[in-house]
Amino acid sequence: MDQPTHLLTVLTRDRVGIISGITSSLAAVEARVVQMSQTVVCDYFTIVVAVALSKQTDSDRLRDDIRIAIGGESLVVHIVPYVAGSAPVRRGERYILTGIGAYRPGVMHAITHAVADKGVNIVDLSAVSDGQRVTLVAELDVPSTVSLDQLQIDLTYAGQEYDLGIRLQHHRLFVAANEVAFRR
Repeated sequence: MDQPTHLLTVLTRDRVGIISGITSSLAAVEARVVQMSQTVVCDYFTIVVAVALSKQTDSDRLRDDIRIAIGGESLVVHIVPYVAGSAPVRRGERYILTGIGAYRPGVMHAITHAVADKGVNIVDLSAVSDGQRVTLVAELDVPSTVSLDQLQIDLTYAGQEYDLGIRLQHHRLFVAANEVAFRR
């Protein structure tokens, strides 16, 4: 895998063609996309792209080119140098945490604190609330030194305070139980 040289972030109102504009600007400077994660939150598009740029690429000019390619109002584009080394490395097993229930202020903190308190890293997190109910799905990196039974007890306890049902499953079991198979 290529090593990134820069991280690019974009935040703007969602509409068709944003990724096309970003990738057009990246292709014009022959940037290599190493990794990308994109989502829409409350009608706002957001993306993080790890790119490998040549030493000749002017990141300020690339940022301006991306702004022009995307256009629109409420547009924020950042390009920062990538610094390797301090990111947590997967050192355990992948687990999927799901939670569904009532929403009250503090529920996200209760769950994320219970996870962090055990030294478990949240690799990916998605949560949606309509003000009454909340649904969350998180991918966790659980070190082998963590007691899964105790983690589940702590999560269940944290969820009960907020009427939130919490389930922790190994990634392979989650995929097997939730995979959609099309048969002909």
